[in-house]
Amino acid sequence: MTPLLPPLRLLLRTFTTRGPPPPHYYTLFPHTLPSGPPPSGPFIFSPTTLKSLRREFLKSQQSVHPDLTQDPSLKLAAQNTSAYLNAAYRTLGDPLLRAQYLLRVRGVEVEDEAGSVEDMALLGEVMEAMEEVDEIEDNDRGGEKWERAWGANERRIQEEVSGLEEAFRRDDLEKAKVGCVRLRYWGNVKKRLEDAEERREQSESKG
Repeated sequence: MTPLLPPLRLLLRTFTTRGPPPPHYYTLFPHTLPSGPPPSGPFIFSPTTLKSLRREFLKSQQSVHPDLTQDPSLKLAAQNTSAYLNAAYRTLGDPLLRAQYLLRVRGVEVEDEAGSVEDMALLGEVMEAMEEVDEIEDNDRGGEKWERAWGANERRIQEEVSGLEEAFRRDDLEKAKVGCVRLRYWGNVKKRLEDAEERREQSESKG
């Protein structure tokens, strides 16, 4: 196999032997994320950072590709390393998954928090947004109302992501936890809008 950067050597050793725990996702991309996770590094990634993250991910994947070795045990370790890299890249590339991961490694679980939110004002806003999507799907054939609803929801998402940036910068894990829940809700609205638009386009193509 080709020479590996220290984080990849550590990761491969983790899956080759009963070595140390897998490294922090951020350490797998030292060129793109040299400052590490928040609060030392930023939470929000710019488009340039995301492009760099993808380049570094692809380069790392090539260096640990299972086909580069014929040794069965090393091949299995390479497969596990590749899977871990995939998970790291997918997580870091998504603001919600990134925030959940950052909290989880600090001992804060948030994946199940969406079902126990006590912010009734937020729940009311989300239910209203969901109902608006249903109404749009039934009546908005031109897509103009969908565009407005999409824009409004994207602004909500960006507001929550900015709030998470501030929370992680201050190392306020409780605020970040609340922000994760709110972002998850607006992400659900986004998915509903995407599904509604997909059904509309399919209907038009058949019509």
